[in-house]
Amino acid sequence: MDITHLTVEVRDKDLNRIGQIPLEDLTLTIEDQFRNVGSWTVSLPSESPLAAVLRQPGSGIIVTLENGDVLMSGPAIKPEDAATSTDPNGTLTVNGLTDDVLMADRLAFPNPANLDPANQPQTHDVRTGIAEDLMFAYVNANIGPAAPTSSDPNLGSRRDPRLQLGVNSHRGPVVTKRARFDVLGSLLRDLAVTADIGFKVLQVGKKLEFRTFGVTDRTKSIRLDIRNNMLAGHKVATAPPSITRAIVAGQDVERNEGATDEEWLTERQFVAVSSPESRAGEAAWGRRVEVFVDRRQQDGNDELIQAGQEALQAGGFAQVAVQVVPMEDFYSTFGVDWHLGDHITVVVQGVEMQAIITGYVLTYDSNGFRMGVTLGDPAAVDRSPAAKVQALDSRVSSLERSSVTPAAVTAASQKADDDIASLDGRLDALEYARAIPTPFPETERVQSYPKGASLMAVQDNLWSPATLGTVATFHHNEYRSFQLFNDINHRLWTRRYHDASGGWGSWDAIPVDEVVFAGPLSAGQWYRIASFPADASNAKASAEFVLSSDVAHSFIRLRASVAFNAPRATLSVEECSGFDTTPLFTLARIVGLNGQAGGHALEVFCTGMPAQGSVRMQVKHDDWKGANGAKFAQRWSNLQFLPVSATPGSPQTVLMQRGIWWTGDWTVPTLLNNWANLGSDYGTAAFRMRPGGVVELAGVVRLASGAIDTSGNTPSFLLPVGCRPAMRKIFPSLNGSNVAARVDVYPDGKVSVVVGTPGSETFDGITFLAEK
Repeated sequence: MDITHLTVEVRDKDLNRIGQIPLEDLTLTIEDQFRNVGSWTVSLPSESPLAAVLRQPGSGIIVTLENGDVLMSGPAIKPEDAATSTDPNGTLTVNGLTDDVLMADRLAFPNPANLDPANQPQTHDVRTGIAEDLMFAYVNANIGPAAPTSSDPNLGSRRDPRLQLGVNSHRGPVVTKRARFDVLGSLLRDLAVTADIGFKVLQVGKKLEFRTFGVTDRTKSIRLDIRNNMLAGHKVATAPPSITRAIVAGQDVERNEGATDEEWLTERQFVAVSSPESRAGEAAWGRRVEVFVDRRQQDGNDELIQAGQEALQAGGFAQVAVQVVPMEDFYSTFGVDWHLGDHITVVVQGVEMQAIITGYVLTYDSNGFRMGVTLGDPAAVDRSPAAKVQALDSRVSSLERSSVTPAAVTAASQKADDDIASLDGRLDALEYARAIPTPFPETERVQSYPKGASLMAVQDNLWSPATLGTVATFHHNEYRSFQLFNDINHRLWTRRYHDASGGWGSWDAIPVDEVVFAGPLSAGQWYRIASFPADASNAKASAEFVLSSDVAHSFIRLRASVAFNAPRATLSVEECSGFDTTPLFTLARIVGLNGQAGGHALEVFCTGMPAQGSVRMQVKHDDWKGANGAKFAQRWSNLQFLPVSATPGSPQTVLMQRGIWWTGDWTVPTLLNNWANLGSDYGTAAFRMRPGGVVELAGVVRLASGAIDTSGNTPSFLLPVGCRPAMRKIFPSLNGSNVAARVDVYPDGKVSVVVGTPGSETFDGITFLAEK
């Protein structure tokens, strides 16, 4: 995770999102806790427009992850302006809390339906049911939609109209809970511990949502260790249990007539409660810690035992607190792949332990982005030398069991077999990364592969891109994995596995940024240096190709662009040189790929090259786009010299020494909405793309019937993706009577006559820069 994965927005009292704080103005610290209220601090220049919003009571911030999920949100509680001689304009520093503070601000009334605390006819709000159901019930009754309202200004309203309830998954055991002016947040925490779930209040739209979430076991997928470069550092603190034996006192019994004080007190209900963890803590630390738990409002034996168990769950174990700092390039993103409350594995001081994420600290300032995680272990950790030896033996044993190589893999060729042998030798040094899987179908789910990295040979054409080669699989965890496919011609593709319930994405070509080719090359031969495959998504690509040679210091720089089919392809030569001789390459062209619509290849014409010479080719990809301007994964690829047969005299060529630009052919569109070509000796409506992405329109049209639509919603024709402006364009025009007219071109491709006469309108002279 880094700061670019986060968006920090400012909200007002009514939860409207006012604006995003730019990174160059932002200093941010977030400290959040599991089942508790977190805090945050934001600093920004005092003259920022957003600073004025944060000074207002009720304002706050929303921090959103790159996948759209809200990491935290909360109100500001203390804005403070400061200025110095080095900062005369001043800086606003705002302290705030997370929205979980709503639960800490409220009490759970004995009779939540009644606003008046002086009129509470029952002593406790007693509820029995599934723990998570009770959490939602107490929130609903004391602050949610079921909370009462009143017109009496002294009593006010206990209902918060901003709060909505999330999804109740009905988790946890059946318990009984009694509320009598308890802090609502503390009451929820006790129930959440019993159900082994967490809870948060986050802004969703213009509402604050109370939501619960399960605790996920990620001990097999998230493993933090300094030795595997997943941790930048750690700090460990241990302490004995704060309670090992709970002495729970229940209700006083009714005093019989004539009973003494001693007789009355000894008849009060008492229960002693302990747990395996608390007794183990006693034995390890040699301390029996007894705590009196007063539950005079409870009378059932089961309720008293439950109260004792809650106290033990809070402190009845050896306290182990671990603070860890993940590496910046850690493969899993906090808040996306792992969360507060999750169980993960961490190795500290040579001991492997499973711990709960109890909090995190996130900081972004002039020193960069830093993030630390606090872990709490609910079980005792024995750090004796014997335990370390046992832990190391267990890890080695696990590694040995996971490193068995299956039966021999039949390679597609001797070259693929050699690749496997070479890579397997390098993989042997990786923990959990030594297995070579038996070949799998292309659609195999990622869980079938061994953890870590593995390699297999592709023997048939069932795998995309339908060629022989080897596949390296990097199986991080059940959420993110990826593969690299290297064919026998050294071309590369990659694809990713997104999550446990999804599947593999499509194969994306990886262009080789630099390739060196040894001579000789044949004189008078065209060589294909790159291709852009056909695609249904109307992809667009552009790239710069640099070919240099140690033969006569020949140097050529090309720029080629494609917008989904041949008439929208452009090619230009930016530099060309050959010292005291003819350059190695003198012609270039863009041609279709075997007649495929949308497929292209870039080819150069060679004048000849000695056997001892070599050519170095580099490529820089500027952009590649699909439908509606969305980025598209495929781009110029297959960067290698492949001889092709063609005639140098093709009209789609450019003579490099003279810098002549090749321009695409005119395309005649389909006219719409009763528009037709004027005919006679007037030009037909058409468009083309010139070098540099400039689109040109031409032709004269007439409206066969009807009237001019001034709204622009009945266009004369549509321009395809790649030939559209980024914003709406307005162009002057003329009709057959020499009367001024107007043509609008829209980002969605509409070419519309909005002012004019039905007789005739001209598109000649309309040019604009295509979308970027």
